[in-house]
Amino acid sequence: MSVGIATFGSGTTSGIPISGSLGPSTQTIQTTAPTSYYQDSAPTSDQYGTLLPTYDSSGQVLGDSTGSTSLTADQIAAQQAAQAETQRLADGTALFNTQLGVIDSSASNAGTQSSGDLKNSILDYIDSLAANQTGRNNQQVDNYLAKQQGAQSITDMVGQGIRSGGVMLNNKNAGDSSAAGALANAYGQIGRGQLSSVGNQFAQAQNKIKQGHDADAVALGNKLRDLPQVQSDVVNSIVNDAQQKLGALDQQMAYMSLPDRVDMEAQKQQITNDVLAKLQGLDQLLSNQGNQALTPEAESTALQKAGSLFSAGAAPSNAFQFSTDVPTAFQNTGPYAGNLPIFTLPSKKQTA
Repeated sequence: MSVGIATFGSGTTSGIPISGSLGPSTQTIQTTAPTSYYQDSAPTSDQYGTLLPTYDSSGQVLGDSTGSTSLTADQIAAQQAAQAETQRLADGTALFNTQLGVIDSSASNAGTQSSGDLKNSILDYIDSLAANQTGRNNQQVDNYLAKQQGAQSITDMVGQGIRSGGVMLNNKNAGDSSAAGALANAYGQIGRGQLSSVGNQFAQAQNKIKQGHDADAVALGNKLRDLPQVQSDVVNSIVNDAQQKLGALDQQMAYMSLPDRVDMEAQKQQITNDVLAKLQGLDQLLSNQGNQALTPEAESTALQKAGSLFSAGAAPSNAFQFSTDVPTAFQNTGPYAGNLPIFTLPSKKQTA
């Protein structure tokens, strides 16, 4: 019985004698070693240290002068399998490292984005605190201005009343009588009552400013208290997302029977440290700039601003002086300017 020739590729064939029950004659299997595995170089080893023989064009191991090491079919198949496995492991390691780098990069980018968003939120909050405090500072100036205007008005009213009353008493030859003292005391009581009212209104307005400041200070304290938890939530969200991706990568490596595995705890700690580093300093930013934004304007500064506004709005001292030295005209206008504030016509006495 004849046995067919098993061909594995073009190249040099070698005969392998076999015998069996089919007859006394000896049959030969012709094996052909692929020329793709023939190398005119020294033996090499794979990445795991296994020595791989190399062959010349006749199928003989290089460096062997006996010529007795021709490849069998099983040897060729084993060599092909070994080389395929080596390549598979190398490809798997490259895939593992690439996907691991993508996961790390994605987590780092998420940390950068979250840190920037949280910082912008803090800065917006600080701006709102500063705007509130600016409003309170302006209100404090208005309060001092109103107090000065009220006190001045009451002082003028009391002084004018006492002078007018004194003139009347003098006209009646009672300027040095007890009536003058009684009149002064009466206007004094009226003035004190009015000044007390102005003072109470000022105190209430100032207390309202203090309440607004205290409310913002409490809100800032709450923000500082809650910030660590906000940062922790950011870290946990990023780490949990990365953990799911790392788990999927680890399962993929196991499914492909690859030796590479994910060190889950080490990767999680690395991502946690990276994100925490990006969030560092936000608590100091909120504390320092937040408290600075809530610093009220000094009382002396508010008084100075109020005094400037009070002076700017005061009428000139000669606005209502009466004069008969010049013809009637608008005050301080025309060729015959006088001190009258309005235009009038000279009165003419009508005679019957």
